[in-house]
Amino acid sequence: MKIVVIDDGILPVFRKELNIIEDIVVSGGNLVINKSDEIPISTDHGFNACKIINEYAPEAELISIRIFNPNEMNADIKDLITAFKYCLDNSIPIIHFSGGSVNLKDDYLLRDIIKDIINNGQAEENNCSMFLSLM
Repeated sequence: MKIVVIDDGILPVFRKELNIIEDIVVSGGNLVINKSDEIPISTDHGFNACKIINEYAPEAELISIRIFNPNEMNADIKDLITAFKYCLDNSIPIIHFSGGSVNLKDDYLLRDIIKDIINNGQAEENNCSMFLSLM
């Protein structure tokens, strides 16, 4: 089973250990591209999320999607929508995103893609109660 972790990415050295089958970054142009090993990682939050999932579901194939800016640890809502679109297009059954927004309008911007993910039978989990939809 494939599980996407949308976060700040992981260090390349942990790809094999955590069964990371794809390491992706969403660029400023909202394109999903393969992540370069030279892109710095600011925190270990994405690694920790992958490590916890790997601990409880070692057979899971993880896909790391980095959307956070390494200097400011924030993300553009368009990049999050692009990451969710990637998940929808690739029928990823489980999506983990531990983030939130202080902008009320972001909820409205996310509704359509979240609805499409739910209607496609996929599950999205968010530990900040911004939205939670489990199928």
